[in-house]
Amino acid sequence: MRDFFDLLIAGVGGQGNLVCGEVISHAAIQQGYSPVIGQIFGASRRGGTVFTHVRIADGNVGPLIPKGRPDLILGLEALETLRACVEYGGEQTRVVFSQTRLDTLASLTGGAKYPSMSDIIQLMSSICKDAVAVDAEKSLEEIGSVRTLNSYMIGVMIGLEITPLNRDTIEKSIDCLLGSRYPNLEAFQRGISDTIKEKT
Repeated sequence: MRDFFDLLIAGVGGQGNLVCGEVISHAAIQQGYSPVIGQIFGASRRGGTVFTHVRIADGNVGPLIPKGRPDLILGLEALETLRACVEYGGEQTRVVFSQTRLDTLASLTGGAKYPSMSDIIQLMSSICKDAVAVDAEKSLEEIGSVRTLNSYMIGVMIGLEITPLNRDTIEKSIDCLLGSRYPNLEAFQRGISDTIKEKT
């Protein structure tokens, strides 16, 4: 890793985007880094765009990732991940995103068409280094809580081994920050195991 690792989390209000950033930052601290978090919110409240910037560093860095510089974009919703790629993605940026689709008011009323998943992936790949689409629906149904998508996607991220963070510190951070209200730890572990199965 260079002196820092820039991670941008993209989603909509209500998906647990900010909690996702808190868990990752807490784990980074346990590993001796000095993470910095910054957030950008869309105009609307719940359901609006939320970008969480997590800069995992050894020293002082600003809270927002410069455009074109993220090492990883972790997406909780497909279209918002594409939006993050367009605004922040660069040649070195890897994209890992959930195929979860949350229609906008425009797409629900017919004012705009939600792009196909193949078009979304193609556009992401034209901007960034690569794009990995994750279908979490079946696993989350088996776990019994779609509210744990954020923990599941952190598990996918760890399973792909593309950040300086490790499994143990993430597990401890999930337990410390989220407790047992929802099966977040189970979702995290399932994200890892699903990813390892896909790789083999």
